Amino acid sequence: MHPIKIDFSGALEGAIGKESGITPSELEAVLNKARDIKIDFPFLKLPQDKKTVADIQKTAESVRCKFHNMVVLGIGGSALGLRSLAQALLPPYFNLLDSKSRIGLPKLFVCDNIDPDYFGAMLKIIDWRA
Repeated sequence: MHPIKIDFSGALEGAIGKESGITPSELEAVLNKARDIKIDFPFLKLPQDKKTVADIQKTAESVRCKFHNMVVLGIGGSALGLRSLAQALLPPYFNLLDSKSRIGLPKLFVCDNIDPDYFGAMLKIIDWRA
């Protein structure tokens, strides 16, 4: 696993001046405290967790091609994360492709806004019989 690295150089006094910049001694004091913090992020271990990966793949295969639309309700990171993954992994304009071109995968709708016009428009375009 790769450690997380944060570049503070743009916040140092050498970059933005003594009035607003962080001094090396201030940064070192914070870093000393941060080194003592032990945080475990289990999701970072998911790629090595063969059982969980296999369970996810099994579940995905069991529902694959059973649905024409997937609607995900989320706000903030849950919506942003899914949208980022979809943009990275799906072809552009994925929802406009026919089922064959989508290899049977459902269209993906990520709803992160409860505005009636926004949400209502999505509800109107989905074929709920499919």
